[in-house]
Amino acid sequence: MKRILFLLSLLSVIYWLVANSINVYQYVIVGALFELTSIPMLIALLVVPILSLYYWYKEKFNLKSLYIFIMVISVVALLLLMTK
Repeated sequence: MKRILFLLSLLSVIYWLVANSINVYQYVIVGALFELTSIPMLIALLVVPILSLYYWYKEKFNLKSLYIFIMVISVVALLLLMTK
């Protein structure tokens, strides 16, 4: 589960950084793909920190856990999206 959440958080962060840095509507296909995948990626960006917090709690808040890094990555991505 750690790896899945980690990859999902990285994928959603990369997705939103690319979507905010280039004009996705310049090409019709890219714009259509962006529109189709934006809601699932937004849900992933909101759900991944909650799931990682839950699993981090189950590991008794171990500071060497991968879940804390997943939360940090997701929260930073959310902050970047809210400030742009």
